[in-house]
Amino acid sequence: MGNNRFDGMKKELRVADNVLSERLRRLGGAGLLIAEPYSAGNRPRKEYVLTGAGTDALPVLHALTVWAQKHTESPSGKSLRIICTTCGTESASGAWCRICGAELTAATTAWNHPKSTENLIQLATAGTPKVQRLTSECMT
Repeated sequence: MGNNRFDGMKKELRVADNVLSERLRRLGGAGLLIAEPYSAGNRPRKEYVLTGAGTDALPVLHALTVWAQKHTESPSGKSLRIICTTCGTESASGAWCRICGAELTAATTAWNHPKSTENLIQLATAGTPKVQRLTSECMT
């Protein structure tokens, strides 16, 4: 949801430290993200960045979101909405915009999450530049 640091994710997700730590460890073990160290205060911390595999999982996440909207009920009655940033409409598909036909990639997608503190989460700015930098560093 745009947070790539532990404290930000914990606040957005409202989960215990041990639960979030285990989830991040599993995502890292699956090759979907990497932990990049940074300094803040007296102790080193980690920033979590999607790998190429994590970025490629976006269509899968969208398909699961569309499935959940059709087949489950949210306790609040609200669910994640996939927004095409090319034309600004909500998508009923996980892969393509139903209005303008744009492919839904990190660059052309935003999420409207009912529990997010942000109005619209722009996926293009939620870690993508770091992924590209890390990928190019790994190739050299």
